[in-house]
Amino acid sequence: MLKGVAFLLALATAAFARDSTNDAAQIWNLEKAYWEYVKANDLEKYRALWHEDFVG
Repeated sequence: MLKGVAFLLALATAAFARDSTNDAAQIWNLEKAYWEYVKANDLEKYRALWHEDFVG
């Protein structure tokens, strides 16, 4: 029983790490796109990065 719980915990940890890595890569890609749009003064693409309800 204890071995089964440890195995499931290991699987969950591996899946979480994989998802976290993918999320981080997506965030960095958006960050890079943001700066490219700013440098190019492409306001349309820059504004498309924000959620339509963003008020900040």
